Amino acid sequence: MVMIDVALEIVRSAVVGVIIYSLWRAGSKEGGHGIRGWRWIFYGFVLVFFATLIDITDNFPGLDRFVVVGDTPVQAFLEKVVGYLGGFTLLAVGFWQLLPGIARLKQAEREVREARDNLEQQVRQRTIALVHAKEAAESACVVKNQFLANMSHELRTPLNGIIGFADILGDMDIGEEPRKFVRIIKSSTDGLLKIIDDVLDFSKLEGGRLTFHEADFSLRQVLDAVREKMRPAAAGKALDLQWEIAGDVPDALRGDGARLAQVVTNLLDNAVKFTEQGVVGLRVGLAGAEAGDGGVQLEFAVHDTGIGVVPDKRETIFESFTQADGSHVRKHEGAGLGLTIASRLVRMMGGTLWLAENAEAGRGSVFRFTARLACAVTEVEGQPEAGMFATVGRRILLAEDEPVNQMLTMRILKWQGWEADCVDTGRKVLAALAKQSYDLILMDVQMPELDGLETTAAIRAAEKVNGGHVKIIALTAHAMPGDREECLEAGMDGYVEKPFRAEELVAVIERHLA
Repeated sequence: MVMIDVALEIVRSAVVGVIIYSLWRAGSKEGGHGIRGWRWIFYGFVLVFFATLIDITDNFPGLDRFVVVGDTPVQAFLEKVVGYLGGFTLLAVGFWQLLPGIARLKQAEREVREARDNLEQQVRQRTIALVHAKEAAESACVVKNQFLANMSHELRTPLNGIIGFADILGDMDIGEEPRKFVRIIKSSTDGLLKIIDDVLDFSKLEGGRLTFHEADFSLRQVLDAVREKMRPAAAGKALDLQWEIAGDVPDALRGDGARLAQVVTNLLDNAVKFTEQGVVGLRVGLAGAEAGDGGVQLEFAVHDTGIGVVPDKRETIFESFTQADGSHVRKHEGAGLGLTIASRLVRMMGGTLWLAENAEAGRGSVFRFTARLACAVTEVEGQPEAGMFATVGRRILLAEDEPVNQMLTMRILKWQGWEADCVDTGRKVLAALAKQSYDLILMDVQMPELDGLETTAAIRAAEKVNGGHVKIIALTAHAMPGDREECLEAGMDGYVEKPFRAEELVAVIERHLA
């Protein structure tokens, strides 16, 4: 028993020593307040645990062999009191040591909350700034579009008079030299009009506002019209204009024939421009078998024997405002938009435009493109020719406020044998209709007092009450996206864009009078 008591005393002394050493370490500067606090709490629980074991030995005497208890009740009592007091004191000290850590956690939480609030405020401010920037960009876009619309209108209006009277002079017996001057005028105005159209089309493409008008059309009629348009330019340089359409290429197709013609025309314009002698031509064939929906993939090739494209320019010629020769001494003029517009239109038709690999500088060029087109839903009929309808003697009212365009259009109408009157405001249109009936009205859109859209709306409203329907054709220099649709929605029956050719205007009038 003596040996056991000695051993137990040694163990108790060792435990007390460990506790004292640990308490000293906990109170040292090693570790933060949080670490020391948790140590105080741990050792406080240890003391309370041992005090509890000493306490329960009274009820379970057999435990005294495992727990060191004083030899006398007084010693045992003191050990329990010291254990409980010391344990709870250490627990209190430990929790006290934890308070700074809790305070720091709360401070960190406040800082995180403030940082979050600050970030949310920055996000709100940035969002507001982005909204303002978006509104400013949209406003600038509206201003730009309005500027382009105004410039287009102001340029097209005088060009209509120049082109129209140049056509009239060309049909008159004025001698060879004046006729040559007329051809120069027509060529110059055609070039200027193409630049205007290219800038407007590029603006539409950039803004995503260029739309395709799906309709059934005759491929060969569309390409024949392009050939007739290109024939004078090719003949002026004594170029051989070659045309080849494979026999297995279907003729009745559905899509935007005007946009397809625009792509082919742009490529042929470039071919004629950069070719001084030899050949300019078009070949059309199937690019693949028919798809399951009955559509076809066509391949077009525009070839020439001109100056070709140098290798280092092949990748850049399709970029905006880029020319194969951009130097100040370049021979060929242009805005550098033709190939860009053509390439984007081809992509919108599900195809690709590229420069053939065998094209070399000085040996001509071959531009190829594919286009995905559907087959026509209905049988495509030929376009009516001017003069095929018996429309002589029909009465036409011209609403036009620009004097030159009044003179030009009235001359065209009277040459065709139509009886025509002219007014210069929308209110005068309504007054003229109140006095006399007309078979057709050529309606300008931009007029003083009452514009063409308001005048058309007033006419259609009156017709709902009184009956009848007079054909109204917009004859306008408004050529921006949506202008055609706006005219048709206002109640007009047709749309002719200035500047116009005399034969184009006559064909539209006869079609609506038939």
